[in-house]
Amino acid sequence: MSAPFASHVLIPDVAQFFKAMADETRLAIVRLLALTDLRAGELVERLHLPQNAVSYHLKHLRSLGVLRDRRSSRDARDVYYSVDMERLQALYQAIGDALHPGIAVKRDTSSSTTDAQPRLRILFLCTHNRARSQLAEGITRYLAGDQVEVYSAGD
Repeated sequence: MSAPFASHVLIPDVAQFFKAMADETRLAIVRLLALTDLRAGELVERLHLPQNAVSYHLKHLRSLGVLRDRRSSRDARDVYYSVDMERLQALYQAIGDALHPGIAVKRDTSSSTTDAQPRLRILFLCTHNRARSQLAEGITRYLAGDQVEVYSAGD
């Protein structure tokens, strides 16, 4: 019973998403990563959990396609995690469709595809005090939402 839903998301994907988000740790990880990209070690510090527990939950969320990871251009050993907003949006749409058609999120199809412009990309660089670039990234991500791609070069 895996009928397609919004954005080619299947019912099992929706069920797995509900199961994943029912876990408080996974929900906390998604909420933190929705604000800014973080390394696994930074999640360990913020969540006060052991490294292996955080890695387990990151692996689970990545298997759902909810998280993205990228290697730091400065140090390839560092992996930054972020929320895949497009995948999350598709899952939200599918959840609405799966529960009841009346609560499904309706997409605005009135705008022309010729009006679509590429998203602005912003990279914040900071020397000495690495927290400033991450703070600027988080604020910009919060204020601009998915209108811009925001990155921080801070550690």
